[in-house]
Amino acid sequence: MLTDLLATSISKDVKSVKIHTPEKNVINTTHFYNGKCGGTMRSVVFLFTFCGMNKKIFIPVFFSLAAYISAAEPLCLSPVEASGISAETQASIPSLFKNYVDSQGSYQIVAEGCQKTASINVSKLGQATMVSAKIQDSENKPVWNHQVKILKEENMDKALAKLAEVMSSENQAAAPAVEPAVESVAKAEPAAEPVAEPVAEPTPKPAAEPVAAAPAPMPVAKAPAKQPAAQPVAAPAPAVYEAAPSAEPAPAKKPRIPNLYFGVGLGLTKFIGDEINAFTDYEPLTSYDFFFAYDSKYTITMLTLNISHKVNTVDRNNKVNNGDYYYYNYDKYEDITTDYIAWGFSFYYPILSGPIAPYIGVGMSATTFDIDYEYNSDEIRDNGLQAHIGGGILLNRNRRLNTWIHGEYFFNTYEPINHTFHGFSLLMRVSLGV
Repeated sequence: MLTDLLATSISKDVKSVKIHTPEKNVINTTHFYNGKCGGTMRSVVFLFTFCGMNKKIFIPVFFSLAAYISAAEPLCLSPVEASGISAETQASIPSLFKNYVDSQGSYQIVAEGCQKTASINVSKLGQATMVSAKIQDSENKPVWNHQVKILKEENMDKALAKLAEVMSSENQAAAPAVEPAVESVAKAEPAAEPVAEPVAEPTPKPAAEPVAAAPAPMPVAKAPAKQPAAQPVAAPAPAVYEAAPSAEPAPAKKPRIPNLYFGVGLGLTKFIGDEINAFTDYEPLTSYDFFFAYDSKYTITMLTLNISHKVNTVDRNNKVNNGDYYYYNYDKYEDITTDYIAWGFSFYYPILSGPIAPYIGVGMSATTFDIDYEYNSDEIRDNGLQAHIGGGILLNRNRRLNTWIHGEYFFNTYEPINHTFHGFSLLMRVSLGV
């Protein structure tokens, strides 16, 4: 009986077994396939040989190993399908997954001779990588599937270990309970020798006295009924979770570098030419500046509105100009107001990229020139285009608070007093960066 059980337990892995009792003095010989349980079965035969058919020692050891061997279900592994990962990582997936699955004991990865096939798919979705595994039966029907999400390719081994653990635990939970083989043998042995019923001589007995019935035979252990083929069960939606969160903290979000500037400025504008300076007493106009600038790292685009103003008190008994502009009114003084308004755009190139950045550039503006008299309805008004070239120094660039030291030379294309005029301006600007 022991020989039959041994042959039944190892028939999947042993090519031929010859077992004789020690009384016949025959050496045990065993030949093995190079299958999934070669190393384990060699251990069984090794124990069998050295235990010498000592049932008290060998039977518990043998059935413990036989239960372990029969619990590992053979499983084939399809080629790995992967995208978005390195070839080195893809090549290491089969061996890693086999080690993790074999160590769980529920499945064992083999090359052939299996009823179920496992497959692994790896796909990168943005910053995350999805690692999914599934098992199909011989008819390609899905039996099990699961997914794991990782953030780094270095965590691939942890994802494979998690898949192997979930696959093994769910397979063990779904396996039917089987009575231990040792217990079945213990129950079956008494049934081999039924107890003979004693025959008594016939003697008259009262009718009321019950007749002793023959003892019931010992129950014979029956082989467990063959379980029906497992029907494929639709697996629930796989849980997606982070298998191996990185121990490194997430990098702090960098603050936005200001590159938009809103500011104001104050400075002086000076005209060049006697014809126009006669109305300003050769003094500069006070300039008020409002601007918006966009810093694209390589260029600075600026929109500006500049208002220059000057009030000059003159004696009308004196000539304002030796030309056509001579006014007098009984020794009275008169205020002459000069306004110069320019709005336009400029492009500047920053020479340096640090917090102190010199810059140069050109631009164009639409301007209005106006001279108004206090006691005279006459006035000089004209408008046109102005071209300018300028530059300066931007202090504290790409910060919240900035300072601009700016200067430019301008040239007007029109003639408000029969003469074209030009000049320059100096400004001190402050701005807020956003």
